[in-house]
Amino acid sequence: MSTPLPAGGTRSPLCLLFLLLLLTSGCGEEPVVLEVGSIGFTQDQIRGLSDARLEELALIAVLAEARLADEEATLPAPALARVARESRIRGLREEITLDAAGVTEEDLEARYQASPEEELEVRHLVVISERWRPDSHRSDAEARAREALQRIEGGEDFAQVAGEVSEEPGAERRRGLLDPGREGTWVPEFWEAAHALEEGGTSDVVETEFGFHVLRLESRTLLPFEEARPRVVREVASQLGGTEAWEAWRDDAHARVELHTDAMADFRLDDPMAYAPDPDTPSPEELDRTLASWPEGALTAGDLVRALQGHPRARWSAFQRAEGVEREEALHRMALDHHLEAIALERGIDAAERDLAQAEREWEGRLVSWTAFLGIPEAPSRTEAAEQVLAALRSTDQNARVARSEMAEWSPLLLAAYPVRLP
Repeated sequence: MSTPLPAGGTRSPLCLLFLLLLLTSGCGEEPVVLEVGSIGFTQDQIRGLSDARLEELALIAVLAEARLADEEATLPAPALARVARESRIRGLREEITLDAAGVTEEDLEARYQASPEEELEVRHLVVISERWRPDSHRSDAEARAREALQRIEGGEDFAQVAGEVSEEPGAERRRGLLDPGREGTWVPEFWEAAHALEEGGTSDVVETEFGFHVLRLESRTLLPFEEARPRVVREVASQLGGTEAWEAWRDDAHARVELHTDAMADFRLDDPMAYAPDPDTPSPEELDRTLASWPEGALTAGDLVRALQGHPRARWSAFQRAEGVEREEALHRMALDHHLEAIALERGIDAAERDLAQAEREWEGRLVSWTAFLGIPEAPSRTEAAEQVLAALRSTDQNARVARSEMAEWSPLLLAAYPVRLP
């Protein structure tokens, strides 16, 4: 039976870990004293590590656990939720701007029909070799991609070759098939290569920031105006420029947000490690308390924690340090964002796909570089994963140090992914 890390209080969860180490020292067994998801570490493996180093260990273990479960794409969920919120609010601002300027649906559709948008379905394979890699690594990767292209041109099935060769996570299962994409969904080199193909056509080797690709265009579809409308709205609103209508509208929304000062006074944001999830334990009552409200909704402490998990640690730390008026203003801004997002959703305004696609690309690049820098294997056993995590923690390689530093910057997000528990 495991005990979850506490979500409140003044004692660090990592201090509790050291107490446990002292209590269990001298026992004949090698107990697991720290678990991250399904990856466990014994007393001997983590003996002597400082609090900071233990957190680094936990962060690397989160990455290894995601690799084990083929869930890397789920790690940035809090950050993508933040991007979606910001995109919905931007969409609301654009709609308010168009309404104030008297732009009609007929105006928008006429603009779209003058330059309609396409959606492409693409199958691809990639041999990963980012541009920071040594020339020898990149030459080898390009040669492997060309060898795969030669197999395809020789008559082998593209999907079969992609499943065997492609290094993209999940490629074997998906056989290289991507979700349909629009301009802005993929990096420019990839989109341009795909857009230039005829249906059923195969590209030459294409280099992007991720490595070397071979593409096949499966299908090409013209999007109806309704699906392309968010892009058209953004373009027209950006040309109109004026902000007075939006600022007046936002000020009205801001005035409807009420802070619950008593609940705020009692709530203290803990370190990110304290909010690592535990599926066996319900949310602490303190996370259910309402910190701010408006006529149609509210912001709870849990909402605040989840929102901050989508930001770099500096934002989390700034909120921890804030006191008095500064703290109230920070909370008011967070509550207003949630209020505006709710209004956007009520009006049918969702996040722009290109905003999400760009954020997903950025996170894919981070995760690829972290796993490469730290040497985390594709699918090790849990015992092997623990050893790989420890090796990554001990590595003095400059790239490994860079990866550990970047992961520390995103610790609220990473620690939100899997339970971090003491037995």
